[in-house]
Amino acid sequence: IIGVVGQRAITQFTREMHRNIDSRFQGGFGPRYFLRLFRARLRGVSTTDIMVLEGFPFQISQIFVIQRDSGLLLAHNDPDGIEEGDLDLIGGMLTAIRDFVQDSFGQEGQVGQLDQVQWGDQSIIIQDGPAAYVAVVIEGIEPQGFHANLQEFVFQLHSRHEKILRDYEGDENSLPNLQ
Repeated sequence: IIGVVGQRAITQFTREMHRNIDSRFQGGFGPRYFLRLFRARLRGVSTTDIMVLEGFPFQISQIFVIQRDSGLLLAHNDPDGIEEGDLDLIGGMLTAIRDFVQDSFGQEGQVGQLDQVQWGDQSIIIQDGPAAYVAVVIEGIEPQGFHANLQEFVFQLHSRHEKILRDYEGDENSLPNLQ
């Protein structure tokens, strides 16, 4: 069953990517082509890479900052107006999934972490820190350097607020403005 579902997903992804790239080529050698070529040269990547990125535009949907051990939600951007109770549930479930994967697939003495979850067109990129982790829900293909920037963000967050993040027990007034 898993093989059939995986094969269908790969086939659907390939078809969609083919349609997106084909629609980019339909423009021929007009102004868009030369603009794309210029952007590719400026970034130091191939024109094909630019076309693939344009075919699957990158967008951050949501960002969660979650206390590492307890699963308590510390901060969240709220573009979709998710209810507060649902937010707490999301933080707890992400932590439960991370713990389940570590317990089920982690080997004794091996340190590892779940760093990405894929659901349809969306991905949840998880960056771990000593006291909290950040989960970023994205759509599309993340740009080069995104993971490094996220890692730097988590490092800066912990260098400024690690003790507060670690000692948080549910009092929102004790948290800094993490928005």
